[in-house]
Formats: sequence, C-alpha cells, structure tokens
Amino acid sequence: MTLHRHDQTVEGPTEHFHRNRRILVVDDHPSIHHDFKKILGCSSPQNQELHALTSSLFNLDSSQKQDKGYRITSAYQGEEAIEMILNAQERKQPFSLVFMDINMPPGIDGVKAAQKILARVPLIQIVLVSAYSDYSWEDLFRTFGETQRLLFLGKPFDITVIKQLALVLTCRWSMDTLSRIMIREITASDDSAMKKAQYLEDLFWAHKLPCDKDAEEHMEP
Repeated sequence: MTLHRHDQTVEGPTEHFHRNRRILVVDDHPSIHHDFKKILGCSSPQNQELHALTSSLFNLDSSQKQDKGYRITSAYQGEEAIEMILNAQERKQPFSLVFMDINMPPGIDGVKAAQKILARVPLIQIVLVSAYSDYSWEDLFRTFGETQRLLFLGKPFDITVIKQLALVLTCRWSMDTLSRIMIREITASDDSAMKKAQYLEDLFWAHKLPCDKDAEEHMEP
C-alpha cells in the first residue's frame, strides 16, 4: 500500500525495511572480542541461517538477498563505548546493539555505562554480560526500571543464544526505527484518515506487532 504526500509517493513498510547490523562489543578482554567476531562477524558461514530466519520473519525474497553478517566494532572500556556510540549517532551510522561487559576495571562498569547510553541514545539495545556481578536483579530493576532495551546474559554464554540475541535485537531496533519513520510519513501525508488508518495497520502487520486499539492510542508521531 502507498500514501501520497505533496505529490510524492510513500511506499509500503516492507519496501523500507533495512536491518541495522552495526554491533558494538564492550569488554576489557581481547579474547572476548575475538569470540564475538568469530560468532557474528561478516566472514562467519554460520550467519547464513540468520538470513534465512530474517527472510521468513519479514517475508523477504531470500533469493535476492545475501546475508553479510554483522559489522562488529570493539571498545575496551565503558567511557570509550559511550564516546563511540555518541559519535556514531552524530555520523548517522548508529549502533543498533551493544554487548556490554559489566566488570571492566579500572573504568566505570557496564551498568553505569548503560545508564548513560540509554539516557542519551534512543532505541539502542544493550545486553549486559558478566560471569558474576555486584548487581542483583533487584538492583538492576531499580536502576533501569521496566525497559525492553536491556537484557542480561551470563558467562559462559552459548553461541546459539548470542546469535539469537543479535538477530532479534537488531531486528527490534530496525523495526522501531522504521515504525517512527513511517508514522511521520503517515502524519504528513495528504491521504484520507481511512487510508492512513489502513496504512498504519499494514505497518503493524508488516512487523508482526500486535495491532490493537491500545497500541494505536499510545503511538506517538
């Protein structure tokens, strides 16, 4: 379905979908970065299964797409990660996902770094990773509250779990971003309210999100 805005055509949601594959790994141990690049990097043949799953989720033509893996960037301290993420935002090349170790002496820990990132960067997804932690679940809940932008992963981690998190969370970032763009397009279009409502419904179905009155009432342009 298309909309019209000032003599311009606005294509349907699926035509605009593009998964942001930029991932930042934050850990003070170089071996961890090597592991993530081996699991998720562009050269990994294991990533072909992610492509197949993504194509199925979004009804994409798998014959016309090739999975290129993820673009993995490394940071070794929390403050360095914050600076890299903010710079990436300014360059309009944002990270969609961060795997953040909690314990990274001598700098700030991953929890404090995640607080600063979430406060300044919309939509970014963060996975806090640690073999042990000074923070209990109750501590983390008091710090971050109810949020879908933060998950916790214990070490040693399972390769399949890492791949699943990368797929789901980069898709979530991309879906949230596309939804905001499409809703702005809907608001600015010249079409009737009925056509806008139909386009909004198409947007929800395209991303397999729940299409109900409560969801629509809480959507912000």
